[in-house]
Amino acid sequence: MQLTFWILLLLLFHSYFGNAILMFVIALFKKTSNEYSKNLLNKKVSVIVPAYNEALIIEQKIKNLLSLNKEGLAVEIIFITDGSTDNSVDIIHQFPAIQLLHQPLRQGKAAAINRAVQVASHSIIIITDANTIINEEALQNLLPHFNNAAVGGVSGEKRITAKGAVGISESLYWQYESFMKKTESSINSVIAGAGELFAFRKELYKPLKENLLIDDFMLSASILKQGYKIVYEENAIATEPPSQSLLHEANRKVRIGAGAAQVMKMLGFFPYKSIALNFQYITRRIIRWLIGPIALPVLFLLSYLIFNQTQSHFFLYFFYAQIIFYSIALLDFLMQLLDINIKLISVPFYFVFMNACMLAGIIKYWLVGQSVNWTKAERQATNHS
Repeated sequence: MQLTFWILLLLLFHSYFGNAILMFVIALFKKTSNEYSKNLLNKKVSVIVPAYNEALIIEQKIKNLLSLNKEGLAVEIIFITDGSTDNSVDIIHQFPAIQLLHQPLRQGKAAAINRAVQVASHSIIIITDANTIINEEALQNLLPHFNNAAVGGVSGEKRITAKGAVGISESLYWQYESFMKKTESSINSVIAGAGELFAFRKELYKPLKENLLIDDFMLSASILKQGYKIVYEENAIATEPPSQSLLHEANRKVRIGAGAAQVMKMLGFFPYKSIALNFQYITRRIIRWLIGPIALPVLFLLSYLIFNQTQSHFFLYFFYAQIIFYSIALLDFLMQLLDINIKLISVPFYFVFMNACMLAGIIKYWLVGQSVNWTKAERQATNHS
């Protein structure tokens, strides 16, 4: 029991803290060759926006994308609204510059992206979500990276507007993720691009399996497996509001958990030729997505059992520390129900909440499966004007 305890504890520590420290230290001494001409040599880009029943925000998204078409850029904008039953199609028809793909049958995001990539005219493609707003300088910062022939994809930065308890917690998490992506990019390659804003070479695109649940990760994996790297561009920013409620966010994260199980089934444990990429994948995906959610309840039980067996004060104190940690998470949850937000205690809650949802998603995938057509998480109202 003690061996299992220490292995799980060390894996958890490495995934959330040790890896960040290791990557930061390596980044201080080793820099990859990310040299490229900052000139905007490739000025043609196709922007794809999968949008299912996004009528409430689709006009704002269109105007946001149209505002990026400047300084000699040739920006082709493609919206794909398969299966939408609201008036999204009517709204898009009001903008002649937008190319619309629509069919009554909804087959999932991966199938929609496959169709859109086929009709895209330009060699650089950007996929962005309908509910995100991109900063005006995004294209000027993304596109020059492709002057480096080794770069197959460029990930923008995802930001969450920190409104309410859900927004504060999610925003803090993505600040941590952005730090990790920036560090990984500086020494090797980002392991996965952000689906909210991801650019890649069209020639590297391989059609996604239509039953895919996490399209951005598998698209990134395909590019990496072809020997190219993915870099992170912190000055290309996609901002989106947080989920409308904890229930909506829970449904979204359960789906991500199911997608994580599917990804690991498809890729296995060592999908890349690069040792560094496999290390990143195991740390940032297998341990974080699979082992972590299982390890937390196991560690709680083991610390109690080992104390009863050995009477070791360490395991007793560790058991009490977990009780305190989970109590703080519960307290934050109760305060959220009263619409009281305290940033300091939101971290324990979001950590427990995220891992519980991931575990639920993994169990759901293996027991009953997960449809590619999910109920999208409602987002809070946003105003980016």
